[in-house]
Amino acid sequence: MSEDRPPQTAPGGLAFVSLGVERHLVCRRAVIAGAWLLQAAASRLSTRNLSCSGGVALGSLGTSDGTVYENLLRDGKVMAPPIKTTIEDIDALFAYLKGQIGWVPLDKVRKTIDSKYADNRKLEACRFLGLLERDGTNVKLSDQGRLYADGDPVVQVSVMQGAVRSVPLYFQTLEWIHHGKRAEPTRTEVGNYWHDKHQDLLDGAKNAGLTDAVIFFFRVAGAAGLGKFISAGNNRPTALLRADLEAVATFVTGAAPAACLVPLVDPRLDLVVPPAPTVTLPAVVTPPTTLPPAVILKTSPAIHINLEIHIAADATPDTVEEIFKNMRKYVLDDGE
Repeated sequence: MSEDRPPQTAPGGLAFVSLGVERHLVCRRAVIAGAWLLQAAASRLSTRNLSCSGGVALGSLGTSDGTVYENLLRDGKVMAPPIKTTIEDIDALFAYLKGQIGWVPLDKVRKTIDSKYADNRKLEACRFLGLLERDGTNVKLSDQGRLYADGDPVVQVSVMQGAVRSVPLYFQTLEWIHHGKRAEPTRTEVGNYWHDKHQDLLDGAKNAGLTDAVIFFFRVAGAAGLGKFISAGNNRPTALLRADLEAVATFVTGAAPAACLVPLVDPRLDLVVPPAPTVTLPAVVTPPTTLPPAVILKTSPAIHINLEIHIAADATPDTVEEIFKNMRKYVLDDGE
């Protein structure tokens, strides 16, 4: 177990699950098992419509206390889903930012690392996921972003699951995948689903902008342990998400997998994961203790016993009497 740390929360107060176990104890299903605990936190989500400045309906972008996910807004409007960003881009940017303190000027970032990792599309993608904060020309990691940057792969999967859950477009798409048992939804299928069902969450994204946004969703779902992004090629006409339907079901419904090495508690969270499987050891049978037989001395004319008794000089008459009484009982007794 790692040392105690305060819980990390996502925008709106959602707690992120971090599976605090040694890597050799973790199987893929154990990583995914952490997602079902987020369901309890996700119950705070409200599905009522909230309005922001400009009168744009936010759909389910709020929590039960009325908080709006600021990472999903730009200038008071729902921002379009991110494009042209890979998980490797995020890792490269965060590898630098995790060593910085407070706000970092973008000019400094772009002069220090390859500027392609800090272009506007990648910065907005990180902000969309709640991993980065931006203030004009300055950026810094959010609490969840720092948890991701400092964490091992298990923690990173958990943070990405929390990020997916905080984006209604992504979470509802996973519900659509789960309920339709879509094992390999393609870029075209998801793009059409978004176009037909979630226009209010797209900020006008269409054509290449929409399909590129689907690709980023596939990459994030893969980083969250919910499947694998498969690019087009090798007789595949279009990119797709090879969904792990069991993992998606666990994530969407909150059901724990039937058989899995389940992680322990991460002290950075206020959520508890069920304990590891119990190992039953065979019972140990202890043989009964055999006492040696008692030795009884009996007097006989053929046996001569010489006894030498040492009595303390300060012994009382009662003590002397008790000594001879016991001699008569245990030594001179004929056993009858």
